[in-house]
Amino acid sequence: MKKEFTVQEIMFLLLYALYAVAFIIDSSLIDFGTGIKLVRYTELLGLVILFCKMYVHKKWEIYLTVIFVAVFGITAYTVNQTQLLLVVGLLVCAKATSFRRIVATSLISTVFSLCVIVGSCLIGLIPDYTYERWDGLVHSFGFSYYSEIPFILLFAMMEYMYLRKKKLKWIELAVLCGASYVVFKMFMLRLAFVLTILCIVLYIIVVKYSIINLKWKVLGFITKTGFAICAAVSILLAYFYNADSSWMAKIDELLSTRLYNGHKAFEKYDLSFFGQWIQMTGNTEMNHMNGKEYFYIDCGYLFSFISYGILFTIVLICLFTFIFDRSRLLDNKMLFVWAVIIMLFSMINNTWIVVRYNPFIFALPMVAAPHIRERWREYRKRKYMVYHTFES
Repeated sequence: MKKEFTVQEIMFLLLYALYAVAFIIDSSLIDFGTGIKLVRYTELLGLVILFCKMYVHKKWEIYLTVIFVAVFGITAYTVNQTQLLLVVGLLVCAKATSFRRIVATSLISTVFSLCVIVGSCLIGLIPDYTYERWDGLVHSFGFSYYSEIPFILLFAMMEYMYLRKKKLKWIELAVLCGASYVVFKMFMLRLAFVLTILCIVLYIIVVKYSIINLKWKVLGFITKTGFAICAAVSILLAYFYNADSSWMAKIDELLSTRLYNGHKAFEKYDLSFFGQWIQMTGNTEMNHMNGKEYFYIDCGYLFSFISYGILFTIVLICLFTFIFDRSRLLDNKMLFVWAVIIMLFSMINNTWIVVRYNPFIFALPMVAAPHIRERWREYRKRKYMVYHTFES
């Protein structure tokens, strides 16, 4: 029996849908003008009202809320990104509904936004940038860069797989594989294609047939350390990058100069505990703005470390590690697969907190609730035993 929607759920899902649609469209070549500011203010007001209606009264909820708001708020101020305030607002209010409904809302919002953007491009309302790849020209279809659509579709596929879970049929998997290949041929983006195939393979062996048991100890080590290790490897490789090293040069070539640009970031900016604004110049600016030198940090861990700051990065790694590990302990297999893809993807792309089409972080209330209940029962049990020991 399906649970009926509450007023708080409807408020949250509408606010998240507005956020997702507005910011996906704003990331395209559609000129939102001052409309995006109106969306920001509407979102902030709505989230404040929703938070007040939810009335946080448990101590651990208050502590977590204060920590998240403080860390995200300071970072939003130092890097001048008010969007981070909306992210933390959505995060602390995500318990208003189920993660499944959040994922469904994200998938619908993503598909709707893509239809609006690509449709506007096809009828000539917005430009279509072209880029030369190894096998010809590729189109951006209304976005500033050609990689946007393949990456968005990768997360849309994971959302669809999460909603279907074990019910996903072989014909659906075949369609997903075929669609992924078509997207690969259209945009010639190997990274998105490899990750898509990896996601499907992991789905088959972890979710569909349970060949891998999430209770294995080695998986416990991976879930507890995976994000930290990937972050450390990404940051250290960039920091110690040396173009004269043959193996480093080869890796840098395979990663499309990501190591070189990461190393350049360390040369241009000092590390900051609370974050700093970084001016980047991507391929779009190179193609459409004269006199610009390419400088772009693709690695999510490295960008967070240098731009968002040390504190924010540590909090994010702890947050993602907690969700990753709890997905294993709760045997939430598709969430586990989703975490693996984000963990690897963040080494070469900055999408781990792009919540407009990646709502993974909003799984926190779902995985935290059983954990809090377990700890509370243990605390009450110890308190009861101590009380009766002294009483006797």
